[in-house]
Amino acid sequence: MPLKAHKTPHGIFRIRGTHHGISVDRSAGTRSRPEALAICEAWEREIFERQVLGRKPVPTFAEVAIDYMKAGRDLGRFAEEIIADLGDMPVDTITNADVDRLRQSIYPNAKPSSVNRWIVSPVSAIMNWSAEAGHSPLRRWKRYTEREKLTNWRRPAEIEAILSVMTEPESRALAAIYVGCGLRASEAVFLHGSEVAPDLSQLTVLGTARRDAGAVAKGYDGTKGKRSRTVAIPPRAQELIAPTIWTGKGRALRNSKGEAWSDRNALAKTLRRACVKAGFPEMSPHDLRHTFATWHNAVNGDNILLMRVGGWTSLRLVERYAHLADRNLRQEVIASGWSEISAPVENTSNRLRLIAKK
Repeated sequence: MPLKAHKTPHGIFRIRGTHHGISVDRSAGTRSRPEALAICEAWEREIFERQVLGRKPVPTFAEVAIDYMKAGRDLGRFAEEIIADLGDMPVDTITNADVDRLRQSIYPNAKPSSVNRWIVSPVSAIMNWSAEAGHSPLRRWKRYTEREKLTNWRRPAEIEAILSVMTEPESRALAAIYVGCGLRASEAVFLHGSEVAPDLSQLTVLGTARRDAGAVAKGYDGTKGKRSRTVAIPPRAQELIAPTIWTGKGRALRNSKGEAWSDRNALAKTLRRACVKAGFPEMSPHDLRHTFATWHNAVNGDNILLMRVGGWTSLRLVERYAHLADRNLRQEVIASGWSEISAPVENTSNRLRLIAKK
């Protein structure tokens, strides 16, 4: 008995019927009758091959996704929506057109970078997992073009001026970790004291987060690439974090109440206010990370090293910092103590005064 396409009140065709003993009642995902009929024929062939010829059935997207997550992988914020939409589709039938349709239904007004991160990346991860298992062909998944953003970074003198108007040493310490070590907002907020060297010479960012109820509640489970990295803490950052940092068990950085910072936006409002008070354009905690990268590139001129210490997974992501620095920036960064490279003796004792003159 052939399967039939029935048009629903919403205009989407649904495939119903029984073929070789297999009952079907699934959405065709299209408003086009010719496409729905073609899907009917394809499903009939698939059922014939499985039931009559004995071909092993192709798993659905949901089945592969479950295996993927059982292996400890994460699908991100739209995991439920993605699985609900693509879940009953055999993995060998999913194409870029399905991903585009998914984008329109789940995240229609998002920027390309957000679509790539929350839609394309998890779907392609599942499909690559499926291809490795031999369930579906290896495809190239289209990523949406992202506009190149202007990098918001500041010179050492400006950072010093902004830090100087922050009234709480705890806020200055958190900002110093961002700009001195290049940590992402969540990486710094959920950093544990045992991951900081007792002499404050370096810290380690764990690829997989420690058991921390606050981090779990905020969805933080480690670095983006799940790779650990060790970062040197420059002398100026050491000075700023020394009064408040904790190097024992528990969170390394805490707010003025002695409590762990609540989430990745902990410093955002304080930093904006400090920028305005100091007379400079506003910036975000992530802009401090951009500043770190620009300074690091100016001092070292090594994109591979910057990629490693900053936790980036692609050279393309760090190449934007190569052309930003001018000839004087390297000297400013070293003289101010924001680099692990030592300044000449005559500059070290006067580094803050040198910066103030800029």
